[in-house]
Amino acid sequence: MSSIYGRRMASAYPKPALPAGIDPNGPYVMQWWTPAHDQWLRETIEKYQSPWFWHVSDALIAITPENALANWRASDPICKRWAWQNALMYFAVARAEHLGLSALIRPVATKKCLICEQSFLENSIPEPLLATVGFGEIEFCSPCLAESFFNRGNFGATADEIKTYLRDLTVALGYPPPSAFGTRRGDLENMPTWQRLVVLDLLRRKPALQRVRELFGTWKNALLESASSG
Repeated sequence: MSSIYGRRMASAYPKPALPAGIDPNGPYVMQWWTPAHDQWLRETIEKYQSPWFWHVSDALIAITPENALANWRASDPICKRWAWQNALMYFAVARAEHLGLSALIRPVATKKCLICEQSFLENSIPEPLLATVGFGEIEFCSPCLAESFFNRGNFGATADEIKTYLRDLTVALGYPPPSAFGTRRGDLENMPTWQRLVVLDLLRRKPALQRVRELFGTWKNALLESASSG
């Protein structure tokens, strides 16, 4: 596990260092930039907070006509200095500073993890973990989330242990879990706290997918057997 996932009291989001020559009113960008882009920039910062710059390029691309982007990529000198997605991120950061939107980022709070009860900084959670658990209320530290999401599972799990796991997870979720559950963006988003606690605890004892296939052939077979033997 990368060391960034083991941190509790250090930010996972150093502010991108803006290269020289990034103009927040750059004439090439402003040919297609509109008030809607400024509003989208504001909403992205409000939603994602510290890791907003991870998401801003995709958000801006989604609301910009492709021909406008193509013309910009072909004409703006900054797109010759950097990959155009990076150039767009640099412009967005400069634009946000120019408009004073950094003020939308809340002061970093120190919290107590509901799993290990250790203190952690809100902005210490790396983006891949936040993307899975959701960008709302941050209640768990990075090491605890990483233990649930990144462990490869129990390669020695018995058939009964696998069926028990699948039954328990199905009950906790209210639906049969797909084999990739716990690895996808948004899997735990919008869950109440009690449900997240239960699901995170279950994921720490999940069986390895390879083991499920060895004993049941497919994930679907394992789900069917767990349901019939419950």
